[in-house]
Amino acid sequence: MGDSYQLKDKKGYTGIINNENSELQYLSLDRILLGPGEKTCYQSGNREQVMVLQQGDFEASVITGTYKLEGIKGSRKDVFDEYPSALFIPPGSRVTINTVSGFDSLVYSSPTGKENTPLYIAREDIDEITRGSLSWKRKMRILFGPESGKSNIIIGESVSVPGGWIGFPPHKHDTENEKEYPLDEIYFFKTQGPRGAYAIHHTYNREKTIDEHYTIDTPTAVTINKGFHTSFAVPGCRLYMLWGLAGDKKVYKLSYDERFTWLSEAEALYRQ
Repeated sequence: MGDSYQLKDKKGYTGIINNENSELQYLSLDRILLGPGEKTCYQSGNREQVMVLQQGDFEASVITGTYKLEGIKGSRKDVFDEYPSALFIPPGSRVTINTVSGFDSLVYSSPTGKENTPLYIAREDIDEITRGSLSWKRKMRILFGPESGKSNIIIGESVSVPGGWIGFPPHKHDTENEKEYPLDEIYFFKTQGPRGAYAIHHTYNREKTIDEHYTIDTPTAVTINKGFHTSFAVPGCRLYMLWGLAGDKKVYKLSYDERFTWLSEAEALYRQ
């Protein structure tokens, strides 16, 4: 099950989702919003973080013990057509961020006792792949994949075709068995259309004890810890989704709604 959280344009470092206002145990989402010429400093505490730039420019430094990562720079105008940049921040870090024109980023975090070193992933280091076909075709950008040993958090972005689905066939990861391993997940959505736009997110189970629909027409985050889930944009509009997952350990296994697995098997026939 889950819930939806609309973003507020509050300056500075703001918490959006945590274990106090959601059912999630292993994953939180925060936002850093700065105006032109502003600066912020904060401590990461006992959590590892992945900061993903949404819009604007920044210069940042991360100091962890005796290790310093300084002079990091990045910029982004648009999440739909420009690649992201991301900053991995270990626990016990001091982070400083400056911006010239303004800065907007989202920060996934997860508790950890693992020591690590900071890492910056520039947009030039990120590849874009295509998954699906026809109306469920989408672009995908992996920042920290399931095989990444750097972070316990799995992070990526997806962008739909106009009127397209993201995450179809629907999948779930709420049970520990041969096919699945439980993971908390947070989706963050933006929509784009020539005269306005909206999208629909659906979380459900086959027993119909979970059946949640969320209409997305402003920047919105949705939590998921149980059930199948999928999302789609209305015709003529595109959907952007930033996704993050974390659990008590990094095991990425999921199962699909068996009614639609034939689509994956038949994608080669439809591929365009």
